[in-house]
Amino acid sequence: MFLQKNVHSTRFVEYVCLQVLPVLAEIGGSPDSDTQLELLKLLAEMVAHCVELSTVERCTANIYSCLLVS
Repeated sequence: MFLQKNVHSTRFVEYVCLQVLPVLAEIGGSPDSDTQLELLKLLAEMVAHCVELSTVERCTANIYSCLLVS
């Protein structure tokens, strides 16, 4: 992975949370595809190297609706 302690992933996390998660249901093509799961795994890895989100409320709301509401 290209992210580590000194390479912060804040911009990647914000992008995924704000741009990708709202359309996650449309990603992946077939129901058997693991693309959505892989994107969520990548988000989990990136969050570990995230410093400070400026849009934490919106990101949290998108994560919540993606994981619990859908």
